[in-house]
Amino acid sequence: MLDNSDVVILPMGPATMSVKPVVRVIRQLVEPRGVPYRVLVSRVKRDPSAVRRKDDALEMLDEMNLPHFRGVVAPLSFHPDAAVHHEARRAQTLARAALESASQAVWVMASRDPREVLRRHLSLVLADWAEQRKAEVDPERKEALKQQWLGLLEILESYGVKVDDPSYLTLVTAAAHEVRNHLSDGDFGNPEQVERLWRASAGSAHGKMWPSVELRVSVEVDGRRYSFPDADAMSAILVLANRVTQYGVFRFIDYAGHEPGLAERLRATAMRWYARIPKVPGAPDRLGDLAGYPPAATSFETRDHRR
Repeated sequence: MLDNSDVVILPMGPATMSVKPVVRVIRQLVEPRGVPYRVLVSRVKRDPSAVRRKDDALEMLDEMNLPHFRGVVAPLSFHPDAAVHHEARRAQTLARAALESASQAVWVMASRDPREVLRRHLSLVLADWAEQRKAEVDPERKEALKQQWLGLLEILESYGVKVDDPSYLTLVTAAAHEVRNHLSDGDFGNPEQVERLWRASAGSAHGKMWPSVELRVSVEVDGRRYSFPDADAMSAILVLANRVTQYGVFRFIDYAGHEPGLAERLRATAMRWYARIPKVPGAPDRLGDLAGYPPAATSFETRDHRR
């Protein structure tokens, strides 16, 4: 990090005993690299003793000829009568990112038809390439991305495959519908309620004011009004994001290769191939006559039979 820095700011507590560790860092790490630096005295409380300790620390830095800021950093404090607002923006923004990402995977894997799964996947690939092309600043690279997009689209159209360009709202509502129908605890309300949850989280992520106003509860106690985030609204979007993500993971595991009876079908295929291939002298004519065949049941095969 220091090798890639233009300037180094070293924070230090307001006490003389804090000087020695900072000096050690400067001598051993900063000065050998020739990077400009300054010490910043921080955590200076607003009381006489803290101010005296701050003055002593600054004086010691001056005596050692260590460059430092004349200003200091004080802890953030509030007036007893100041209004305190707790924002739900962080939870809403995190939930929105998880929900939109997982909804794409759930939408792709919602079908049991491999061809439909592939069609949806390629639809998202085209949409992704389109966004990448819009963000590209180099004209040649932008044109190459356009040709890449057109090339895949031409291949799909030659096979009669129509692609989608779903919005995030479409993906989220479709994913919620899929989860609602397959998980016992997947009831998130009707599509209008899901849309409201998504719009509130998206609005929070984009700095809109209305989610902070609507997703807030205000109460008055002893003539003073207190305002804080609506815990139920925060919980609802977090639960929706969690359930969609969880369902997407389970569906991916389901699609990852496990198939009932697969081991038995592979064994039958192996026996048919063995019967057809040339054999070295002394080899049995049938795979079933080979010593030790079939092998003992594997854990994979046991899961097949139990399923």
